[in-house]
Amino acid sequence: MYVVDTETNRVISERAVEDGQEILVRPEADQVLIGGNVVFNGDLKRENRHAIYFASKGDVKDARNDNRDTLPAKMENADRVASGAGELTYTAKEDGRVFVWDRTTREIVYESAVDDGDRILVSPEQNLITLSSRDARIMDRLDRDHAYEVYFDED
Repeated sequence: MYVVDTETNRVISERAVEDGQEILVRPEADQVLIGGNVVFNGDLKRENRHAIYFASKGDVKDARNDNRDTLPAKMENADRVASGAGELTYTAKEDGRVFVWDRTTREIVYESAVDDGDRILVSPEQNLITLSSRDARIMDRLDRDHAYEVYFDED
């Protein structure tokens, strides 16, 4: 699922969704919710129009594979699980490894092992990355003007 600002043609948030999950875009609150959970909390430009687009898993994998040559080799098997400008979150559904990729500088700004149920929060506005199980708080690595992606690789 992609939430796009149609005025600027910018992807605001990109998330995996499951069949039947409700997606709610709330420009007045600067939020995108999936299944009642806030997955984006940033500037949605209330005066702009927003659209929600869907792609099948096959389409997403094909698009992801088109960009493989720009990602580091250690991320070659990882799946992009969140993307956009502003706050990003992801909750691991199994043990694995998570990467935070700065799309602007084309570099990894954070990586860590994660356990099933761990939640990572990437907040460029607060210049902060947190990981729930390790109480990790990484600061001074983010730029609020950059877009980021979260990748997950199962072990």
